[in-house]
Amino acid sequence: SSKFWSASELQTFLTIIGENHIQEELDGMVRNEKVFKEVSQRMAAEGFQRTSEQCRAKLKKIMKSEGQQRPEGKWAKYIKVLRCTGCYL
Repeated sequence: SSKFWSASELQTFLTIIGENHIQEELDGMVRNEKVFKEVSQRMAAEGFQRTSEQCRAKLKKIMKSEGQQRPEGKWAKYIKVLRCTGCYL
């Protein structure tokens, strides 16, 4: 389980996280393991092996690096900005 996320892997992750139903489930949830399990399974379907915990940690790292721990309902806008800036964390 590599710590490095390739550009294509990160793009896939952001695409999945950016989907409306995923955002709705994440927005305001404290216990969101179920959501990250779904993200992990979707990543696996695209050929990327990441655990739900790795997915949660990646999103947390991205959010922290941008100084926004909780964007409060602005997931879509945030993900769009990340895509446009070519963020490769």
